[in-house]
Amino acid sequence: VSVTTPGGTGTLSGFTYTTVTSTGGSGSVNSPELTVSPNPASGDIFLKHPTSPAFHATIQIFDALGRPVIESTPVRNASLTQLNVSRLNSGVYFIRWTAGNRILTRIFMKQ
Repeated sequence: VSVTTPGGTGTLSGFTYTTVTSTGGSGSVNSPELTVSPNPASGDIFLKHPTSPAFHATIQIFDALGRPVIESTPVRNASLTQLNVSRLNSGVYFIRWTAGNRILTRIFMKQ
């Protein structure tokens, strides 16, 4: 499978996947305000996201079927969060950053 987004292209072979038809509201998918690197990833990923001093923010990672697999709370006022994804199976995942009513989503691939 090959996934192309505004943030780049990731290619991964040797797994079965289910097509996802929706991952959030209009304008939220692959927002330039939420980035992940490296992508594809095998160990640690670094998420660059807006700072949210007025709201409690959360980061969730979902598998291709929409099941939550990782949840984290970024440090208050931080704009960079490091997460380890080495325990995840190879495939396509969705990261959702939420602060108050604001939701941003990014697609990434786990090698």
